[in-house]
Amino acid sequence: MGYALWLVPSEPQYGALHSLMNFRPQHYGSSTHSTRSYPHFDPHITLATFSCPYRPSLYQFLPLDVNSTPVYFQSMKVGNNYLGSLSILISKSRELMDLHNLVVKHLEKVNKIPATSRSFPHMSLFYLDEAFQGERLQLANALCQ
Repeated sequence: MGYALWLVPSEPQYGALHSLMNFRPQHYGSSTHSTRSYPHFDPHITLATFSCPYRPSLYQFLPLDVNSTPVYFQSMKVGNNYLGSLSILISKSRELMDLHNLVVKHLEKVNKIPATSRSFPHMSLFYLDEAFQGERLQLANALCQ
């Protein structure tokens, strides 16, 4: 079974991001869009993904000395596939990369579980199957207005 370890924003940032992620364009509708488009999910940065044959305990996969980590947004990215639809690129600060490396090292060396991380670091805002070509770019432009 596949698992992901997330870095979740603190309450004020969580609320602001969650409000942004609830945005739906005027043309959005259940008759025009795939049921997979615009799912609701919690704002997060995926630190690592991995597979495990049993249900893991969080404490088993995280080192004990993990602290709060500052995160800095770099830019917005419009992707060309469902999972990369619209995301925020995150600055690779020393603190964030140290946390990522600590988690991956702990997974691999302590638990003997290989970790994978695609496009680290980023924060997905939207997932959508385009109802028309250029819809992801149009969504990004609408958010910037």
